[in-house]
Amino acid sequence: LATVMDAAQTQAEAEGIGMWAPDACGVAAAGEIRVGTIRYDADGNDNNNLNDEWVEIANLGSTTVDLTGWGVKDESASHRYGFPSGFVLSAGATVRLHTGCGADTDVLLYWCFTSSAIWNNSGDTVFILDPSGNIVDSKSY
Repeated sequence: LATVMDAAQTQAEAEGIGMWAPDACGVAAAGEIRVGTIRYDADGNDNNNLNDEWVEIANLGSTTVDLTGWGVKDESASHRYGFPSGFVLSAGATVRLHTGCGADTDVLLYWCFTSSAIWNNSGDTVFILDPSGNIVDSKSY
């Protein structure tokens, strides 16, 4: 079943059908925000080492992007992260979003999800959503 679903998703992405349509949730935000490296398997027990689990978000564009209202999610219904108000990602910059808690900076953000690890070691997908809910980028592993 997973193979059939993967094939259907690939076809929908290629043809811009359904949620993969460029305007499925309104006009997409400008910019080239992309999922970078994903560290889904922290050293040791993931649940005891939440800040060693992270995903990088990169701005591949030539202009700064204000990520206020943007989000990151996985395949579950319960894991949702919203970027802090006023957070901007400069052109060519990358920010690392850790699962655990910490003090946010320009290059490190913290989801502060403390009940468990977010990124499944057996496979998952990182989705980046713009303020309208459009999927701007995704990366599966």
